[in-house]
Amino acid sequence: MARAETERRRRPVPAGEAKGRRPAATPPAKGRRQDGARRPPAPPAARKAPAAGKQGAAKPARPARQPAPRRPGRLAAVAANGRLAALLLAVALAAGLAYGLTADAFNVRRLDVAGAALTTEQQVAAAGRVTGNNVFSVDPQAVAERLAALPTVREARVRAALPDRLVVQLTERQPALVWQVGNDRYLVDESGFVIADTVGDDQARSLVTVRVLAGDSPRVGGKVDAAAIRATEGVVQRLARSNPFSLNGLEYAPNTGVVLVGSGGWRVILGDDSRLDDKLAVAAAVVKQLQQDNTKWQTLDVTDPDRPFYK
Repeated sequence: MARAETERRRRPVPAGEAKGRRPAATPPAKGRRQDGARRPPAPPAARKAPAAGKQGAAKPARPARQPAPRRPGRLAAVAANGRLAALLLAVALAAGLAYGLTADAFNVRRLDVAGAALTTEQQVAAAGRVTGNNVFSVDPQAVAERLAALPTVREARVRAALPDRLVVQLTERQPALVWQVGNDRYLVDESGFVIADTVGDDQARSLVTVRVLAGDSPRVGGKVDAAAIRATEGVVQRLARSNPFSLNGLEYAPNTGVVLVGSGGWRVILGDDSRLDDKLAVAAAVVKQLQQDNTKWQTLDVTDPDRPFYK
């Protein structure tokens, strides 16, 4: 007993046992618990990641950023303010429209007409039927169609000009002949459309007058017989290029067709519009020869240019 006590005094005291502390337990071997049982292997997620910089090392995943929480109160206030502004704008537009449709300041008071030589402003106003109407209620296309129905108008374009005007651009029919039946004279275009039943002095001097010896008078807005227009217009166009005759005018009758009336009272019967070039060439040659020979004659018939005859 004394020997054992002596040996214990001689053995150095571990640091853990100093000052009354109990000696530290010896750590168990790796993979073993203190009770001697083996520890289960760590799961793959808990294993140590490979060192950075080594080939094949996986980068640690970054945590997903969570979106900032919305503030429904502020968005609802903005939406409410937007609806209020839209409502106020709609009310303002409705009030402006109501004022524009009822204010006297926007009633049509004037028509600015361009391109009118045969059409008067009174005719335009009567056909348009817009004076006094609100400019916003006027349909320009409908007005243009009414104006195009005038005999003198081929096409019309209309637009509004605030506050109280309509601008009208007319394209008129162009007269080609003066169609005279008895004492009545009509302006006729190249298609035979009857433009007007009044002829000015300038028009009478610048246009060829065709005296119609038989048939009814045409009506304004109607058409002259197509065969008569083809024949007379064909003769007029050719004589405009070259006229070897001294003429007083043209005549037309259904049974004779077109007749040239000379200054000396002679007449050249051309007939219909067939072979007009040949007829006029033969007529010019025969008339020239008859005048050179001082032959008395009154009528030359070239309805068959191969067999002309005179009397």
